[in-house]
Amino acid sequence: PQVRLKMGDRLLSCDNGGRGVSLTHSNCVLSIAKAREVVGAFYADAAVSPNTDITNPVCYDEKEIAHVPESARIRSYGCGSPVMDADLKPGETLVDLGSGAGVECFIAAQKVGRTGAVIGIDMTDDMLGLANDAVEQVSENLGYANVTFRKGYLEALPLEDATADAVISNCVVNLSEDKQRTFGEIFRILKPGGRLVISDVTTDSLPPSAILNDAKLRGECIAGAMLQSRLVSLLESIGFERIRILKRFFYREVRGHRFHSLTYFAFRPGDSQTRTVIYPGPFAAVVTDGGRVILRGEKTEIPWSDAADENGPLL
Repeated sequence: PQVRLKMGDRLLSCDNGGRGVSLTHSNCVLSIAKAREVVGAFYADAAVSPNTDITNPVCYDEKEIAHVPESARIRSYGCGSPVMDADLKPGETLVDLGSGAGVECFIAAQKVGRTGAVIGIDMTDDMLGLANDAVEQVSENLGYANVTFRKGYLEALPLEDATADAVISNCVVNLSEDKQRTFGEIFRILKPGGRLVISDVTTDSLPPSAILNDAKLRGECIAGAMLQSRLVSLLESIGFERIRILKRFFYREVRGHRFHSLTYFAFRPGDSQTRTVIYPGPFAAVVTDGGRVILRGEKTEIPWSDAADENGPLL
């Protein structure tokens, strides 16, 4: 048994005979708009004056950012490097949610090449201004233009259905006041078989209210951090599959409460296929998301949706 919804979430995955089912909660609805104001103001300030409290601890290799202007690099706020973990291929379309000054978009631009496309989404005019200021220089350095930026919110992405091969986000989903809807929007804009790769702040236990209600900590990606134990259930409830945690490391301790940076994959289901796998161990067997038991060392044919990716535990 797993908790799929908490109070205030909407149930998006149950059709109920075509009538639709939703759980709604109207209490504190105005606080969503207020929280968005707080976050917007926080990152508007960070666009003008670099904020070292939220600077990305990841250092990109110079070959990955040689074409990126310094103005886009110094305001790289995040807690991981999903653009490096997304295994981008030439010709793919990538969407970066909460793209900020654009550094992940510009790194992706080189990886997807002139036949690919990169779309950055951000709600802050100041950040969008910084990103757009760098577009011409990046295009000149690469020899082609494939990056655009749009204003939008996580809960209502300004994109058509099935737009993206990959969606990344670096320490931004925690800022959403409706994470169920945010992941639903990501699912909607992904192509069948498309993937999300997200780095975000999580915690193992519910923080005290003094942290949850702190406006400054909200902007610093702490107050809105998800419980890691709920994340997989939430992704499953929306329809994602092949969910995998790639990295986890200590991020920050606030008032005695520990927070971690988590990078994880998930896929939107694609065409129905099967795959022959062998589980090499070390355990006697594993159970797939679909409930299939795979014994160690035995060749087994399973639905593609139950198979791990190339870096997973199945051969």
